[in-house]
Amino acid sequence: MRPVEVEQQAAQEAFLRGYHGIPDDEKLQKMSFVELAALLSSCENGSARFLVVESEVNRRKNQVAIHDDLGKIPNPASNATADVTNKKMNPFATSHIKIFEAVVGALVFACIVYLIAQYFGLHLNP
Repeated sequence: MRPVEVEQQAAQEAFLRGYHGIPDDEKLQKMSFVELAALLSSCENGSARFLVVESEVNRRKNQVAIHDDLGKIPNPASNATADVTNKKMNPFATSHIKIFEAVVGALVFACIVYLIAQYFGLHLNP
């Protein structure tokens, strides 16, 4: 392409982005994921603005999924990566938590049964 054609194409793209209310790529990249989600929710489904913002949201999702394995999620606003530790719980710790929840649940159930029996005047003999 000749320089004039490239310039015309850039001007036409800028015009169309302005007409449809689509932020430029640099502004989209600087937005946080929450800002993108809010912008996406305000767009009409299937519109040009919706498609552009949706593609940026999907790109971020894929980028997070790729970097999640590495333990780092990129922050486009600061151009630096933040360390995110992937804390996996010990399976023995989760089993202890489940046992604790079961015991507490049984105690609550026993208390409820006792209170109902007291209210109706029933005697609970073993």
